[in-house]
Amino acid sequence: MSADAARAAVGTLVAELGTSPPPGRLRAALRRSLRDPALEVGYWLPDLPGFVDIEGKPFDPATAETATATYVHDAHGRIGVLTHRAVAPAEAPLLDGIVSAVRLVLENERLHAESRARLMELEQRRFFTDLIVDNAPVYFAVVDGEGVLTGGINDTLLAVLGIPKTENVRDRHYWDVVCLPEDEDAARARLALVASGGAARVEETRIRSASGEPRVVEWRDTILPDERGQLKWIVRAGLDVTERNEREHELRRLIEEQAALRRVAIVVAKQASLNELVRTVAREVGELLGGHTAAVVRAEGTGIRVVDGWAAPGGRSVDAGRFVELEGVASVTARALETGSPQRLVAVDDDAGRLWQSLEINSAIAAPIFVDGEVWGAINTTRNASAEPFRAGAEEGLADMAALVALALANAAAREELNASRARIVRAGDEARRKLERDLHDGAQQRLVSLAIALRLADAHLQKSPETARGILRAASEDLAGALAELRELARGLHPAVLTDRGLGPALQVLADRAPIPVQVENGLEDRLPTAVEAAAYYVVSEALANVAKHADASAAEVRLHRVDGTAFVEVIDDGVGGAVASTGSGLRGLADRVEALGGRLRVARGAEGGTRVAAEIPCG
Repeated sequence: MSADAARAAVGTLVAELGTSPPPGRLRAALRRSLRDPALEVGYWLPDLPGFVDIEGKPFDPATAETATATYVHDAHGRIGVLTHRAVAPAEAPLLDGIVSAVRLVLENERLHAESRARLMELEQRRFFTDLIVDNAPVYFAVVDGEGVLTGGINDTLLAVLGIPKTENVRDRHYWDVVCLPEDEDAARARLALVASGGAARVEETRIRSASGEPRVVEWRDTILPDERGQLKWIVRAGLDVTERNEREHELRRLIEEQAALRRVAIVVAKQASLNELVRTVAREVGELLGGHTAAVVRAEGTGIRVVDGWAAPGGRSVDAGRFVELEGVASVTARALETGSPQRLVAVDDDAGRLWQSLEINSAIAAPIFVDGEVWGAINTTRNASAEPFRAGAEEGLADMAALVALALANAAAREELNASRARIVRAGDEARRKLERDLHDGAQQRLVSLAIALRLADAHLQKSPETARGILRAASEDLAGALAELRELARGLHPAVLTDRGLGPALQVLADRAPIPVQVENGLEDRLPTAVEAAAYYVVSEALANVAKHADASAAEVRLHRVDGTAFVEVIDDGVGGAVASTGSGLRGLADRVEALGGRLRVARGAEGGTRVAAEIPCG
């Protein structure tokens, strides 16, 4: 293309564009002038990342469909770029003229592209901010100086309040939308303080909740001024601390509960009296759980007897020693005794509810007390009608206290039984010695004394009357045989010879053979047991069979003997009238002491098919 043609084309372009063409006209004009329909124009924005197109969108010359990029500069530097097809050398003057001619138009369009790019950036930032604000786990509310929701609230807070996104809350007062009725005045005063320039301290308040349970929120207020520095908005940012507060409350409750258990454990360790222990436990239970009364009761027949208790100041007193009939009454304590598990009053329209309501009690919980696997009694606590019910799970904490009471009772019972056992052992030893003395004095000793006298008489008649002496000696010989027989019988009562010589199984068979009723022995032992274990088992069977013969009115009995994992088991079962009790009578009680001294246990119970079952478990180790 000649220089004249190039100048003419440039002139035509300048005339087409004019002094102030609308945005986007430049690219169309350049495409016609260079006869390149793929030509693109990029605008350099130094404050933004790289080139943009006329709409303000990012533009990368390297990814353009055309092969050539021509950069446009002014006195201050790069202002734009043209991407186009490769230009032949003959067309170079045309391209240079076009670039020179469009600098001013390109600069004007660059300003337009920059404004579009910045607007897009602001929109993206606003979208990003709205996205974060609406989905953040933090609550946001924007109000003016009068507490009106001019900026609304974010989606997170809307969801908690149960307000649909489609509902318009703008132009409503903040406290009418967010706060509980009883907290509205405090919120109004708070926002008025912040609007007047007061210190924007952190504040905890409750808000409404779609679930019906108030949420606890920690609020921080920030003032946003207008261009004159005056208050425009107050932004309330709230962090939901309900769970945190609940965890802290639960932690404090656990600490208080452990402290109460520790104080009760100290009383238990001191081996305090039952009344002191009960008063301590009742007070700790009442104060820990916020009860107005607390009591420990013992099961007695068809009812309970109050051991002792505690009452809050001004509360209804607990009558120690009072008996309460429970038959036909579905009280919370009766439920605990019947089920063997912690219970609570859950309704006011049943028998239990009417009972407690008549006593002006709103809430009651109880937990059973077990001693040696049996229900001993219960511990309960109540709240007056004006108070809230006990918190959920409070009865489980009460069960922990019941366990400590049970431990103390078991320890006290064990101490009492130990002392009683020691006394019985001493008495049994004294009685055994006295009996041995009587048996020796009345039996063998008398015969031996008579024998000594007879020998002296025989000696006196030996010279004068040998026949008389021989008669005396024959009588003395008979007395000596009788004395030996009595001594053997006495020795057999102390420890059977057959037990020492042949072991427990044969010794029990001898007992069975001597019994006045048929007795079957089932011996499952393969080896001998330790001497003390054999002796204890022998005397258990001996005493049990003696009781069968005296009291059971039985027609038959059975003795079972076996050993499992280091423990010997011996049982005596009869088909009599039953009724034997280990705790009464010196015989079985003494056997229980003997068995327990070896670390074993003696139980007397009704047989599966009637009669009596005496069973001993004795460790062999």
